[in-house]
Amino acid sequence: MAAVSVPVKIVELISAFANHLQTDFPKNNSKKSPFEHIADLRAGFEGWIKIEFVLWAISKYGLNPLDSGDKGTHGIGIEESVALCGKRHSKNVDIWLYVGKKGTHYIELKSLVKDYNEFKQVGSWITDFIHLKNMSEKQYPIGVASVLFATSGSDEKWTPATWKKYLINFTSKFNISKIDYLEIITDKIAIAALINQKR
Repeated sequence: MAAVSVPVKIVELISAFANHLQTDFPKNNSKKSPFEHIADLRAGFEGWIKIEFVLWAISKYGLNPLDSGDKGTHGIGIEESVALCGKRHSKNVDIWLYVGKKGTHYIELKSLVKDYNEFKQVGSWITDFIHLKNMSEKQYPIGVASVLFATSGSDEKWTPATWKKYLINFTSKFNISKIDYLEIITDKIAIAALINQKR
């Protein structure tokens, strides 16, 4: 199957990855699908989801894995140090995707393990987004996003209503009035994203 172009709108990129997680993982006859077992990694889930995103994007968009010093024409990479405006001068960003002459998408991926210091985990997700919004134009950002992957408690199930209510309880404390993307992957795994489409 021929690769398609990386979407200019970063929300479309996140939505495509969510669809991949919902549809492309094999199902079996056990109580859990193989993907649902990933939630059992708890803190290790974040590392797995980062690698899965990069491998998926390489396959879907025909990208080349590159280091941050050589974006090339169709590049993707991890852990790039980017320049910020304001008091903090730089930060490492989890993933970057080069979108041709238009510039680059920058994405932070965070995990939230329910019942384990949740306020700190959500706060880290929001703080990363604030930093990304302050990225220097020298980085040529097209879109920036901080994406949160949450695993529910052992006796709980995510629904669109419970996931949104859960997040608002935290985001209101950080003066975040809008969550740009919400999705339920399984009843144990949900996604939320804060997005700034710069151009």
